[in-house]
Amino acid sequence: MKAVKRSVQQLFLILASNPSERELNRLKPLYLPSIDDDLFPSNTLCFNDRSSSHSKRNVVALSKEFTFLVDLHMCHLAGDTYQQIIYLKLLPEEIRPKMLSEVTEELLNESILQSCPYADQCEFRGAFHDLLVSPCFRAGLVSLLRSQFNGEISQDEALADCDRVFSNIEILCYEKLETFLRCGDKDLTETSREKHVFTKKSNTGSCVVYLEHKDNIQFHQKTAIIHSLSTEINLLLKNILSTNSVLILIMMLSCKKANDIQKLLEDRGIHETSSESQISLEPPNPGDLIPEILIHTLEMDFMHNFILGEYVGYKEDKSEHYVYAVIIELFDDKELEQTPILRRYKIKVGTDSTIDVTHLDLYKFVRFKQPQEEDKDFDPNKFPRLEDTCLVFGERHSPNDHSKRNSPNDRPFDELATIWKLPKEYREKAIRRLYLKWHPDKNLEQTEQATRLCQYMAEKIQLLQKGGRTFSTDFSKWNREARGQRESRSRYQKHGWRNEGWGWAGGQDGARPDKAEGQRWFKQSQCDLAAASHDLGRRATEWVYYKVHQAVEKALIATNYAKRGELISGTISVLARQVSAFSPDLANLESLVSDLRELGVDSKKTQYPNCWPQSLIPNQVFQTKATDEQKVLNIAQDILDKVETYLS
Repeated sequence: MKAVKRSVQQLFLILASNPSERELNRLKPLYLPSIDDDLFPSNTLCFNDRSSSHSKRNVVALSKEFTFLVDLHMCHLAGDTYQQIIYLKLLPEEIRPKMLSEVTEELLNESILQSCPYADQCEFRGAFHDLLVSPCFRAGLVSLLRSQFNGEISQDEALADCDRVFSNIEILCYEKLETFLRCGDKDLTETSREKHVFTKKSNTGSCVVYLEHKDNIQFHQKTAIIHSLSTEINLLLKNILSTNSVLILIMMLSCKKANDIQKLLEDRGIHETSSESQISLEPPNPGDLIPEILIHTLEMDFMHNFILGEYVGYKEDKSEHYVYAVIIELFDDKELEQTPILRRYKIKVGTDSTIDVTHLDLYKFVRFKQPQEEDKDFDPNKFPRLEDTCLVFGERHSPNDHSKRNSPNDRPFDELATIWKLPKEYREKAIRRLYLKWHPDKNLEQTEQATRLCQYMAEKIQLLQKGGRTFSTDFSKWNREARGQRESRSRYQKHGWRNEGWGWAGGQDGARPDKAEGQRWFKQSQCDLAAASHDLGRRATEWVYYKVHQAVEKALIATNYAKRGELISGTISVLARQVSAFSPDLANLESLVSDLRELGVDSKKTQYPNCWPQSLIPNQVFQTKATDEQKVLNIAQDILDKVETYLS
């Protein structure tokens, strides 16, 4: 067998250096060794290319179904899996061993899935989500692909590869992930394994990333997750990345901020894709998916006029995704003039593809103001209340027009009653859009009123059903859709779509102030400080100090949100050092926080016995500091006062 393995080595070296030797008639029949050191026809063998961050799949279990090719490293060739795949692809397809990933399918064991307890607010999920959907990551991946192939693939080709994976991406977080392999219709036994990350392409073409939730993640755990994620991304890219490119991808996924990626690539001599930072004024192709980051710009209100040649969004009934479309014909139907939402159009959704659609299938693009514009113009006393808005198919009446108003909650019911008279095929579309239009996630400036209105609408819909089709499952689906559009708008504001055209503006992930989020964090910091004062003099000094720490930490984070629009982490000393530079009024924050630290304010020493000698617990240690409780509270209040002044 030693001679056979040397022969295998020489065969692949000859094929690599001399393309003329790769002809089928020169190689057929070909026998190669298996892992059991037996010879088999090469096209009956299977190459195990399914690897993870830990180890290969259980080869013993899989050997019941497949005969595996010997590891080519045992034939004195490269131990690198990617290089071994390159060698095998030198063989004509007719005699080439099959890839395990081609003859099996890895599936998620959905029976054990349990959602992350933090749902959409999961910080662990959010960090990966913001990175993967950012323009900087997409631009960096394009640059990485072009660098690997020395510019031999065009920018458009690289963009197409990236768009195929990342144009619509969804990231989900679960308590535990487990996968298994399936061959044809048969689930393969003993192939279950736990995974940190799993990715798949949905039937609609979007990429879904599943993460195993981690709290207080250790460095080695995050490294393993990032390594797994890089492997999964490369699988989605059909293993196009080399070993060196995968290592750089791991570094990209390790970046805390998306706009660190460009500097990372520059340091490794990878040229930035120039036009990624330029504005693209070319309109999208009809039929292209509308990127997730732009979904929030589609108007749910269906009372709009459309004109010939207008670019619109289009959504098929059973699809979860929107595509660009162009209106090329408005059908003239006198019977529909009195019911605008029943109008029909011909739209272009591909190079040579046109379809007839209804008004309710189309969405107008609207421009939302940037956060700075909203802050400048927003006046809560002048903002129109939902109760004062009469919605009779888009018609808005004055709040004082009592002839057209009964009670606040009658307005949506009036519209629902009108919608209910529509033909069945139009009814659900209209209800969905009405519900989304007034959903609290679509009306962030008036969430309380919007929540109340949507609840009332749901009740009225139940009354209108009268034992007919139920919409209960639809409400859950629509709530998820509205939440997704809220995230879309949040990412748009955070990362930007820095042009008035259509394309990505990569490398532009500049921070944007988020005063509303800053106020939210500050409000909780005030609650924490109030809770600390309640423990004053109650022999719970460690809790006074801990709650003071929490209050100060949140106040400093609030300041950074108001200035830079992002969450920062670190000790309160580090946070104070960063935010003290924002304004002269905050200049002595670092000194005040230093005073708190000297007095014993800390997040760990106030809570955990292992921070003290074995015979002591925090409660005992901090009893000696009880006389400083009021002093600590006063310093913390001083910090919060300065932050409040800055935020206002």
